[in-house]
Amino acid sequence: MFFISDYLCNNTFQQKTATTFFKVEVIINRRVLLTKIALFAAGGLALSLKGLDFLWPKSFAFKRYIRPPGTENDDHFLKNCTRCRACVNVCEAGCIKFFTFLESPRLAGTPYLDSRQKACNLCMNCTQVCPTGALKPIEKDLEEIKKNVRMGTAYVSETNCLSFNGRICGVCRDACPVKGTALKLGIKARPIVDPDYCIGCGRCEERCPQNPSAIVIRRKEEDLIYG
Repeated sequence: MFFISDYLCNNTFQQKTATTFFKVEVIINRRVLLTKIALFAAGGLALSLKGLDFLWPKSFAFKRYIRPPGTENDDHFLKNCTRCRACVNVCEAGCIKFFTFLESPRLAGTPYLDSRQKACNLCMNCTQVCPTGALKPIEKDLEEIKKNVRMGTAYVSETNCLSFNGRICGVCRDACPVKGTALKLGIKARPIVDPDYCIGCGRCEERCPQNPSAIVIRRKEEDLIYG
């Protein structure tokens, strides 16, 4: 026997059930959509950072830098440096800085020096505490330092150097810890760098009175860029 009340109850139940299923489906679809958006954004960010790291060594998008003393080369250093920061705790000059993630994901947390701001004073403490060999141990002895430290090489900009432009300076030679071999003064106090003896400590760059500095320290990797 058919009753109108039964029909109405069944119809109402079906409508409520359909509405509930629709709400659940909307919630699930929304979650899927948000998940996909999050994954897409994360993937895009990862690609962007990877792209920056790919371009960074060639474009020098962030900064020119040198590593602390005792570094063989950047590849060896990056493979062995654990980002422990032991080096900065013993640095007498306070010249060691660290790359941030925004500057370079690949270099983040690794130590570097900006010798224009603060040069290395050759205390060699960092080489004694490095636990992994990223910085090889070097004694605080000038002869040992001359033989084993090659942080970079000094390059002179003749267009910016006072001694090449009618004035007498020579501040860079006076600042050099191995003056007379790594850095000499020629005619009219014009600086002459011998790359076979330059240890790349950066004192000459730090003390240069010109702005920008007329003498800068470059690593071997930078020679491939600047020529």
